[in-house]
Amino acid sequence: PQREVELVEGEGYFEITKQPSLPFIVRTKSQTTEVLGTEFNISAYPDEEGIKTTLVSGSVRVNRENPNQWDQGVQKQDVLLTPGEQATLTDHVLQVNRVNIEAYIAWKNGYFYFNEADIQDVLKQFSRWYDIDVRYDMGLSDDLFVGKIPRNVSLATALNVLKSAGVSFELKGGKLLEVKSRK
Repeated sequence: PQREVELVEGEGYFEITKQPSLPFIVRTKSQTTEVLGTEFNISAYPDEEGIKTTLVSGSVRVNRENPNQWDQGVQKQDVLLTPGEQATLTDHVLQVNRVNIEAYIAWKNGYFYFNEADIQDVLKQFSRWYDIDVRYDMGLSDDLFVGKIPRNVSLATALNVLKSAGVSFELKGGKLLEVKSRK
């Protein structure tokens, strides 16, 4: 017997008590995470590059699953994470890096957290949380945002934070945010 959860898309935070006789498994579209008594976050959004598994405490084993069992060119790969590490699965390759855990678990504590995030990353989080669409009527910007905003603020308040940082935009019909070039 085992405990098993499937995370089709989105993000999940897990606090799992170690029970060797009852393994806990989290499956996404292309990876399996075996939990060994831990706290961790998995981010598997379709509009993000890769699946990110961030370990807070304990340990987890992340397995890259071969999405096509007939594809003999791609071998199964797994990594064992230690606290503060993140496994990122992109293009059938698992890479491990040390990360600032707060950036990946702030959402569960009720915050947006930005550490040198570009406007697209900031608005991607806003669009998910406030259920708005975003359109860019501007070129790429090298402006980076740093800070923490409570998630319980209204969309208007969150957008006022961007406005005070010099972002120009127009909200149409309460659902479409058009981001414009600075004048």
